[in-house]
Amino acid sequence: MDVHYDHIKGVRFHILFLLQYFMDVRYNLINGVSWSQGVKRRILKLKRAPKLEKKDFTNFRVI
Repeated sequence: MDVHYDHIKGVRFHILFLLQYFMDVRYNLINGVSWSQGVKRRILKLKRAPKLEKKDFTNFRVI
């Protein structure tokens, strides 16, 4: 039961991630930002997330 629930949570997270990803692509297309730059920004956001939770802003870069 718990494994099934975790699987559902994982799938829901994956779907949300994909939705956000496609929203980012649409946003980039509308604003004329290159697609690869949007992907890089998303990857940096994902890498940066745990550090931001610790309130560590030393390596926070604005792209």
